[in-house]
Amino acid sequence: MARRRFQRGSVLLRGKRKPKWVGQWREDVVNAEGNVVRINRKEVLGTKSDFPTKKLAMRELELRIAPINSIKYRALRTATLAEFAEIWKNNALTQHKQSTQLAVRSQLKKWLVPYFGSYAMKGIGGQTIQMFVQRCTLAPKSRNLVLTLRMMWSSARAWGYVSHDPFEGLVLRKVVRQARFFFTLDEIQHIIAAASGPFKSFCWLAAETGMRAGELCSLRIEDLDLGKCFANVKQSVWCGRVQTPKTANSIRQFAISRKLASHLRAYLSTWRPNLLNLVFATKNGTPWDQNLVVKRKLHRCWALSGFGAAGFMHSDTQTEA
Repeated sequence: MARRRFQRGSVLLRGKRKPKWVGQWREDVVNAEGNVVRINRKEVLGTKSDFPTKKLAMRELELRIAPINSIKYRALRTATLAEFAEIWKNNALTQHKQSTQLAVRSQLKKWLVPYFGSYAMKGIGGQTIQMFVQRCTLAPKSRNLVLTLRMMWSSARAWGYVSHDPFEGLVLRKVVRQARFFFTLDEIQHIIAAASGPFKSFCWLAAETGMRAGELCSLRIEDLDLGKCFANVKQSVWCGRVQTPKTANSIRQFAISRKLASHLRAYLSTWRPNLLNLVFATKNGTPWDQNLVVKRKLHRCWALSGFGAAGFMHSDTQTEA
């Protein structure tokens, strides 16, 4: 269907108590069957007090339909954000890691779809997103919600649902970083001394290398070079599933002390083989759960060390213990 080269549209004054200017124009869209159809659009431009005369209302309408009159205009697909979210989840989100999928699906369900779900994709503008950020009670996490929305928008532009960028000029709240908990060198040494069995090796490796808990849980025998005193990070574990590390830069190598290498040789002499060849595995041969490691093992060692209760495990201190 040929698109009109130029159109001015029309405006009508509606209502008696609070008269409003309503703009009308025609627009080409792509329907569910993939065909281009021409539809009539109506939109409230403002009140009589906003635009006292019809000419002023027409000027506002010209601004609204300028993208349609552009020579670069192409018909867009029609969908609300809720409809597009389902399409995006089934076609794009499935290509991400399971951990990312779980977090994004939660964000869509709890925040993005309840707020934006009824909006047409091409009707979401910068002011709409700015208002969402302003009203969001999750101040630090609002950035993550915007990042998820950006991911969706990138696909929406590529798939022909939108052509504009509503994130230009978006102002986000400043993130106030909270103080983090770190074990001191003395505390780390006490924890390693109190630990036994595989968990002692686990803690010692964590102290010397600073590996993430998921990376330690996924460490394989072939990732250790005890002759040259190296440990390699090539994968990670999330919810019992082995996956690639957090980022491409997470694939890295750490030097370990000869004392730790000697300790690991002694530990591996009693090591029980498992299907995944993991250094740390359950009796069933599955990877350790990093959350259970903290809950069941670290807290116990922390208490035995006489330091009281610990909320979580995080250390950037290196030591040869």
